[in-house]
Amino acid sequence: MLTFAKLANELIYVTKLTNEDLVNILLACVYEPLDLKDKNGNPYYAGKGECSYLLKGKRDVKLEIQRGTSKKEVIDHAEAYFERFIVSKILPSLLNDFLENMRMIITYDSSISESNKKELLSIANRESLANFLANVCLYAISRPNTFQDETMCTNNLPEQNKYFSGRIDVLKSIDSLFNKEKNDTVSICQTISGLGGIGKTQLSIQYAYNYHYKYKTCIWFVDAESSSSIYNSFSVFVQQFNLFLPKNYNIRDLQRAIKAWLSENRSWLLILDNLETVDTILSYFAYCEAKRPDLRSETVAFRF
Repeated sequence: MLTFAKLANELIYVTKLTNEDLVNILLACVYEPLDLKDKNGNPYYAGKGECSYLLKGKRDVKLEIQRGTSKKEVIDHAEAYFERFIVSKILPSLLNDFLENMRMIITYDSSISESNKKELLSIANRESLANFLANVCLYAISRPNTFQDETMCTNNLPEQNKYFSGRIDVLKSIDSLFNKEKNDTVSICQTISGLGGIGKTQLSIQYAYNYHYKYKTCIWFVDAESSSSIYNSFSVFVQQFNLFLPKNYNIRDLQRAIKAWLSENRSWLLILDNLETVDTILSYFAYCEAKRPDLRSETVAFRF
């Protein structure tokens, strides 16, 4: 979802500017031409604490700055401002990934009108970079910055890696395969294979964050390295969803409860991290067309 936090974090990675510097450069495109002051009458400046809240999506941009995005003096100078302060700071080797990431964010943001999407996507290229940055920044500043957290379904995802970049085609392929043969009566399984350390876990987490809006019920990250870690992950799941279990329940009781919940609910995503053999997980599923991994340390995703 396109928010100030999302845009700022993308730009921090591709410019390598500090958090405080980048946030103030973006906000200054509004507060400088309007000569906005803080409560003490000094020129406005976002301090370290405010920058942290903004980047985490825990606070909206100040209302007077949001309102300023529609002012003529702000709009008229925005493109030249970004040409001067941002374009030259973007690392050329990361520019294509940045633009592709932004195009994907805009394309899949259902809260953006089709006309605004069309306008932003038409200038999301190298040739119109300053114009694109000006328009997307003013648009992002004007929107709620906390909206993204309020719309995500129940989940236990690890914190998103703000330095994740690229692999757009792989992420799109994962989503495409999940939706290739949509059928609400079966679960779909994908396996991400490879040697340890190549980024399977980070890829699956990034997929969940990028496409979370497709899963309205639950996204659950399971440590599947061993039978005991799977048991522990699903025990927390049971507590989260208040599933009924006997007072002194055993693993079979837990498996039955999970199996029933997964069968009775729709629009969920399970990520099974470091799964070595399908046999350790199948007892929790009523039915799944899961292939048996050939390599150790795999990440498996199930969609229903």
